[in-house]
Amino acid sequence: MLARFTTDVISSCAFGIETKSLDNPDSEFRKYGKRIFENPIRTVLLNIVRNVYPPILTFLQIRVLSKDLTDFFINTVRDTIAYREHNNIMRSDFLQILIQLLKAGKVENVDKSSVVNLSDRELVEKFSLNEAAAQLFVFFLAGFETSSSALTYGLYEFALNPELQKRLQEEIDETMDKLDGQITYEALHEMEYLDMVVQEILRKYPSLGILQRKCTTEYPLPELGFTIEKGTKVFISAKGIQRDPNIYPNPEKFDPQRFAPEEKKKMDPMTYLPFGEGPRNCIGSRFGLMQMKVALVSIFKSYNVEVCEKTPIPLVLSVRGLFPGPIGGMPLIFTMRK
Repeated sequence: MLARFTTDVISSCAFGIETKSLDNPDSEFRKYGKRIFENPIRTVLLNIVRNVYPPILTFLQIRVLSKDLTDFFINTVRDTIAYREHNNIMRSDFLQILIQLLKAGKVENVDKSSVVNLSDRELVEKFSLNEAAAQLFVFFLAGFETSSSALTYGLYEFALNPELQKRLQEEIDETMDKLDGQITYEALHEMEYLDMVVQEILRKYPSLGILQRKCTTEYPLPELGFTIEKGTKVFISAKGIQRDPNIYPNPEKFDPQRFAPEEKKKMDPMTYLPFGEGPRNCIGSRFGLMQMKVALVSIFKSYNVEVCEKTPIPLVLSVRGLFPGPIGGMPLIFTMRK
């Protein structure tokens, strides 16, 4: 359910397409999105090869993704641009930003005069069908599994901790009452405990446990007796840092209070890395946070979440795949609030 929700959100906000995956789990976007993760062992192995020695994949003409999958995203971008031009449609989404960049080399205020004119096809074909599709694909990939996985673990923790669930519901009820039940940006921004909850979910269950960077200049580490050479790839365990008991006492405990405003002031920002850090952090971090908050408010304003006899306690994760999930799924009980 959560994966279908995030599919609808990311396809609408990135591509400007209404996929209706919540009503139709077999929608094209959902189908192709799932295929990306169908053979996780192969994908992981190819990514290892690409990281260690990238030219070998080109030499052997091995694709990380199948041709029909890449064709789907390229054709989707082409068809969407053509449809917008033909119908003089403007949308406030990621694709519209790319269209502006492709056309003018900069992002300006969106108005009808900035609609891409497909008579200038050479410019569009040269860059958009491959480069824009690649950018949109990364955006889609980042929002397809990451947010739904984090939300799943969040619901699990609330099912195990009904007192925390009650506190979140009280904040949601109070805020919704003031705003006639409308989930707005201002409403989400006002909910302090909701923000603490989302940050704690991403601390305990970071979507990407490993971050990768390349050293751009020689970096001596005298206390360790060696130097990281320029060009060296560095792998950083975000999950290891965020579950380090020296940084986060009792790290296995789900405790949103860690991120109370007074506690956050004491934190070293480099000890919290669910989206990376610095100029190359995740471009979709704000989008991902907003998506999670909307989902949690939508669920908890109407439902209570409880464990059942099939809920895995303790949680056992599969070691396969890019985004390890609970073995056997995550059965939970949803009941309407009175």
